[in-house]
Order: sequence, then C-alpha cells, then structure tokens
Amino acid sequence: MTELTVPPLAEDSFREHYRHLILASLARQAEVRSVEERGNGHRLRAARAEREAARLRAATGVAADPAVASRRFGRELRSSIRMVWIAALALLAVDIVAFGIDSWTTTVADVGLIALTVVWFWIAAEDLVGPPGPEPAQLELFS
Repeated sequence: MTELTVPPLAEDSFREHYRHLILASLARQAEVRSVEERGNGHRLRAARAEREAARLRAATGVAADPAVASRRFGRELRSSIRMVWIAALALLAVDIVAFGIDSWTTTVADVGLIALTVVWFWIAAEDLVGPPGPEPAQLELFS
C-alpha cells in the first residue's frame, strides 16, 4: 500500500498561511476592542488594545488599521494639554485669591483657561468622531 505524504514546501506554506490568518484575526479583534473601549470612555484599555493590535500587525507584516493609524494627535499631546489645563486652573484659583475676582489678571487667566478648554476639546473630538469611513449605501425602494 502506498502512503501519501505532503511535500515539506506545501506543509510550511499551509502553516505560514494558517499562522497569518490567526494573527490577522487576533489583530482585527484587538482593533475592534480598541474602538469599543474608546467608545466606552476607557482610554487606557483602548490604548492597550491599540498597542496589542500594532504588535500583532507587525508580526503578520500587515499595515495597521486606518482608524488607528490616522490619529492626528499623539498621546503625549493629549496628556500635556491636560496638565497645562490643570496648571492654568490652579493659576486662576491663586489669582482670584491674590488679586480678587475683579482684577484684570483674573480676566486674562480666565480667558486663557477658556482657550485651553477649547483646544483640549478640539484635540479630544477625534475620539468622538473618528476617521471618515466609507459612505453608507443608499437603499432604493422603487427601482
């Protein structure tokens, strides 16, 4: 009786293809988890899922998901604007105590805090809106 054997080249090709499918599936799952966590307001969990997806994408040799890769503002800018805003709030509180609420310096500190708030929300709006996706298909009822 003749025994059928698989050539080593085909076996390695199958294993590599199967490995690629599994890693790509895990990477996509991590990207979906990142979007869900960001939607729930869990920034740290979302960042961890994004790092995991990037690591898995690097292992498969596939480019990152456009939703994750198209971020205009990095984590450093997000945390630094938050720290500057907290410092400006502390400065406003100290200014009110030192010079009173009717001082011109309090007005300047207040306007600066409002400007920083606008910048902070402009940077954080990317998490709410996300990158542009494909247009939804139109449903034609009478065609």
